[in-house]
Amino acid sequence: MQIQCPPNIKNPDKFKFLPYQDTRKLAELFSKSAVLIYPVYFEGFGLPPVEAMAFGCSTVTTPLTSLPEIYGNSVTYCNPENYHDIARGVLHTLNCTSTDLTRHFLRINSQQTNDLGKLIKIIRGDTESMGEKN
Repeated sequence: MQIQCPPNIKNPDKFKFLPYQDTRKLAELFSKSAVLIYPVYFEGFGLPPVEAMAFGCSTVTTPLTSLPEIYGNSVTYCNPENYHDIARGVLHTLNCTSTDLTRHFLRINSQQTNDLGKLIKIIRGDTESMGEKN
């Protein structure tokens, strides 16, 4: 089942507007998609971009609520009130080569691993190895 495409969308054959999908179908859709467009105004954690990225699907979303804290530089941000900016975000994401994206995500992964290591040392009370004295 597909939801009817809004009448003002150019090239409607390039988009799919779908209702709720079960986990298996969602995995299939994300693995076949180039970009998740997620222009939300109100969002808690923002699970759909995590799900999309797990299947190699890039995300364009908004810098509203907690999303920048969660996704940092791993997504492309856009203004949800400006369809030109949403299009810019999608085109930017599509024009990135897979090598650029891989390099970008490896940098993010390295930084997150480093930050997690520091956090574990703080929790264990091992701040001396971080250059701090108790």
